[in-house]
Amino acid sequence: MKKTVAFALILLLMLPMAVLAEGTDWKTYTHPVMGYQISHPADWTVITPERGEELIAFAQSAELEGIDPSLLADDPEYDGENLVTLTSPRGDLGVNISYEDLGVSLSPQLITEVICPMMAGEMQSVFTNAEIITEAALVKMGQIEYAVTIMRYQIMGMDATLILTYCMEGNILYTISYTILTAFSTDETGSVMDQISVSFVP
Repeated sequence: MKKTVAFALILLLMLPMAVLAEGTDWKTYTHPVMGYQISHPADWTVITPERGEELIAFAQSAELEGIDPSLLADDPEYDGENLVTLTSPRGDLGVNISYEDLGVSLSPQLITEVICPMMAGEMQSVFTNAEIITEAALVKMGQIEYAVTIMRYQIMGMDATLILTYCMEGNILYTISYTILTAFSTDETGSVMDQISVSFVP
């Protein structure tokens, strides 16, 4: 859960850096440890674990409307090494990629029945007015079948849509979450998100 919270905070902290820019070229990010790959528009910002930890530390000292501050306290179980964030220059869309070794492989159906409801419940305990707008379901994106939940919430007075997607590779559970800030979204936002989803290679 802390990874999801951290991503929402990183996205908000990056908004002052957003500029109106349109990029047609794409780049591929490769994780240095796990080797997974995901593509993104070339003008996006890639926040590596080191940078993410700096932003989270800043957020811990700030008062953010719509979030329980106790959730930002230092957590010895939180390992920022597996958190990578991609943010668009407009601030309309952000993507968070994280992974966890569960020690066992779960079927997509089991992820839908167990992981999705658990994470949705945790999100509802964190964010103001969080609600599920699409129940957990299996969705094929490219070559991967994801378990997907779609939620809506508010943070710092802004409406946001959170799309949580999960897939397994061996014993590794990958979580790719997409946060769409309504005030900044355009007709292109969904198209870019779809292209990013299809590009992921665990």
